[in-house]
Amino acid sequence: MPSEDYRRGKLLPDPVTPPDTVCFMIQIPNAVQYRAAFLGQINVLGVASTWDHPTNGTECLDCEQAAQLWRNAIYNATWSDECGGDMSCADVADCIENDEAVQAALIAQLGSAGAGNVIYETTVVGQPMSITTRNGTVANGGPSCDLDILFGSVTAIVDQLNQNNTDFLEVILLSDNNQQRVSKVIKAIPLLNEVPIDEVLDFVSELTTEIKENYDAQYTSALRDTYRCDLFCIAQDDPDCELTFQNLVEYFNNRIGTSLEPVNFFGSLVTYFIAGTWSGTSVVDILSLIQLSAWQQASDFSGISLRTLQTVGALGANDPDHDWELICDDCVSEECDDIKAGMNDWVFLDPVYGTYYPGEGAGRGTETSRIGMMKQFTGMTVTQFRVIVNEDITGLTTGVFPGYNSFGSETFGVATGTSFLFYGNWTNGVAWEVIGTGALPPTLRVVQICYKAKPS
Repeated sequence: MPSEDYRRGKLLPDPVTPPDTVCFMIQIPNAVQYRAAFLGQINVLGVASTWDHPTNGTECLDCEQAAQLWRNAIYNATWSDECGGDMSCADVADCIENDEAVQAALIAQLGSAGAGNVIYETTVVGQPMSITTRNGTVANGGPSCDLDILFGSVTAIVDQLNQNNTDFLEVILLSDNNQQRVSKVIKAIPLLNEVPIDEVLDFVSELTTEIKENYDAQYTSALRDTYRCDLFCIAQDDPDCELTFQNLVEYFNNRIGTSLEPVNFFGSLVTYFIAGTWSGTSVVDILSLIQLSAWQQASDFSGISLRTLQTVGALGANDPDHDWELICDDCVSEECDDIKAGMNDWVFLDPVYGTYYPGEGAGRGTETSRIGMMKQFTGMTVTQFRVIVNEDITGLTTGVFPGYNSFGSETFGVATGTSFLFYGNWTNGVAWEVIGTGALPPTLRVVQICYKAKPS
């Protein structure tokens, strides 16, 4: 009991600061006056004199501490029409990304599923993805490459990319004016802070006038199936039966045929997007590529991280889908030309762009900064090709363009490891090049070129 030197107030606990908090929900009559009265009563707890306090004016540090605890609680309180309710997608994503207990539970669940799925390396928001992370798995068919499991995993990824696009466009739809739209788009894609403001305004305007109005109409079940089947075949080509994040970037990049600066891919993509006219399925392709490039350069799109996408793919593997047997054409087998054994009808773009070394492969020519080759595929369409070299060329610029002797526009990429890969539809011929910032190593050799080709 308080001494005579204390007036009787509300009792303080010991210690004054408990180790945790508790959520106390109460529904009150919904009127401004009742809210004000209710809040007024609670505010009393944020006053030091409410608690057992000296009558002689001596400072009571415990009382001040208790009052501050309550002021913090009152400040952070929120009004809601409903108590509780379902978690939003953002809440779920936040739990997956930040709650160690949730992550551990997911890992345990996925590990017991028998599909060989794991939670992969996370990313740091605001930082570019490492090459290792970009080559990390987002979908897979398990150790035995079960095609039903693989298709379920790929389907989950395709559906998540579309959901992310749709949620992002909702941000624009729910904005009352252009200033709000710009603010919300920058919040969803923080990388836009690095883009000149006039380009940001044009970017948001283009999203509003061409993408938002047409996206839903263009994202049809047929396009969804195209994405699913294409990516399903790409994953089957992987020795580990996996689809990587880099596969996704390359796939959508090649669908729209961009010719972008690899070092500043996102900034180049914004400029490219503003200058273009978007219609048909390219509306979906370009927004998907914007989403992927934001992840690639800042590991964040609308508050969603790569870990979330990887988890979606892993969970999708637990929902096997055999629809591929009904909707997908047979995957075209990859063929490979052994360049060490001969040129196999590949020729250099120009004699200065290469030299053939019997038994070794193709190396640089008198133009030492690049190697460029082409091959004619009469009556055929090449949908994928891969160039393998004998040395690590990570970070070097790569390019591909359609045709043979007479070429279309070039699409650029970046090499990783000892190879580079492109997807597309090149009719009758295809040409490629690898470009150094200076002279290429004199010992660099192209040793193998693999491709998929089908009748045009």
